[in-house]
Amino acid sequence: MVWSAVMYVGQSLKDIIRWPRPGFPVSRLQKKWGLEYGMPSTHAMVSVAIPFSVLIYTYDRYIFSLPAGLAFAVIWCAVICFSRVYLGMHSVLDILAGLVLVVTLMIPLIPIVDKLDYIIVTSSWSPIPVLAVSILLIVFYPDSGIWTPTRGDTALTVSVCAGLEIGAWLHYMLGDFRPPANPPPYEVIWPSYAMMGMLLLRTVLGLCCIVATRAFGKSISYAFVCFLLGRDKNELRQSENTLQNKNKIIVELSYKFFACAMIGFNTQYLLPNVFKLLRIGRPDFYTEI
Repeated sequence: MVWSAVMYVGQSLKDIIRWPRPGFPVSRLQKKWGLEYGMPSTHAMVSVAIPFSVLIYTYDRYIFSLPAGLAFAVIWCAVICFSRVYLGMHSVLDILAGLVLVVTLMIPLIPIVDKLDYIIVTSSWSPIPVLAVSILLIVFYPDSGIWTPTRGDTALTVSVCAGLEIGAWLHYMLGDFRPPANPPPYEVIWPSYAMMGMLLLRTVLGLCCIVATRAFGKSISYAFVCFLLGRDKNELRQSENTLQNKNKIIVELSYKFFACAMIGFNTQYLLPNVFKLLRIGRPDFYTEI
């Protein structure tokens, strides 16, 4: 939820401010994202939001070295920020603006998300507002003036978050989630060879399922939305990505929302149940509420 909120604000500001990428000569390795505007750097924002929010949310739950955690978070952030300048994707000003913005956002966001997540998971009708708000955020996303992949990527982050929350909600409603036997904080259990083997097996099976989910979700939703719009899907795929091509934008946002929401839901709900049936699951997954 922190990742999704930070990305939405940062991506929206890109298309509102409309500052171009740096103009100095570089050989860009990410040509697709070179079409986006540059201010602020959402990579810099996420490089702070993810490691530091994980640190904040887990510090009272697990026993670990806070200095080591802070060092890891700072190094993670620094490597990503320097790489964005090195790749020619952002100026130093873009990076600094992203860092200031994300720190400002996280001050209210961390406690709000902590309470909101519990409300969403435990409320009986929460999937309805979760889906409604997610769709409205995508529909009323700021107009960029030109076609960029920014809006599609924002739809991806919002829909993955919605899918994860609905999956967690279903776990709770079916009684899968339960409080842990002992209150925190807990010792960190370092994995044995058997645990590492099951971890790798879950990872491989999970990635295969995600790839299949994306292919299936994209194919079904793309064809369905084209049918509703009365457009040929092959013709629409070959057309240019322009803001004037409203049908292509609608189809693109629809299939990304559906496919990525399915990925989030399957990751949170379907795969843990499959792993439990195969007896390779992680039992403490169901106590992490």
